[in-house]
Amino acid sequence: MSTTFHTREEAASDDLRLDDAAFEEEHGDLVRLARFLDSQFRVPGTNMRFGADGLMGLVPVVGDVAGGAISLYLISKALRYGAPFSLVARMAANAGIDFAAGSIPLVGDLFDFVWKANKMNVDLLSDHLRKTSIDKRAATAKSIN
Repeated sequence: MSTTFHTREEAASDDLRLDDAAFEEEHGDLVRLARFLDSQFRVPGTNMRFGADGLMGLVPVVGDVAGGAISLYLISKALRYGAPFSLVARMAANAGIDFAAGSIPLVGDLFDFVWKANKMNVDLLSDHLRKTSIDKRAATAKSIN
């Protein structure tokens, strides 16, 4: 049996209602993915962190395209969760800056180690989801009273 949704928000809210545990697990996976991509490793003797995105960026073209594809995956999750256009646009801008600047030889490689677009995007999505959850709980409490 197939479910038809009329809006992105209906699809997202239905996904969130279906299985909160699976949603929390998936969100945790996104947080871990962002950490792996942007800050998994530490430069010895410093507090500077970098991730797989910076390492992938060292491979001309292929690394930047792979990093961009993963950033698009994170943005697609935001769409699935019903994030507003303004949030998705901000996430896309972060990813676009990462891709464009990271594509510049040498300077872009250094930029990839500093600009943490995936972490920023997951943080933006997490903040949105937290606020949405609080708003839904408040609305439910009002409707019960």
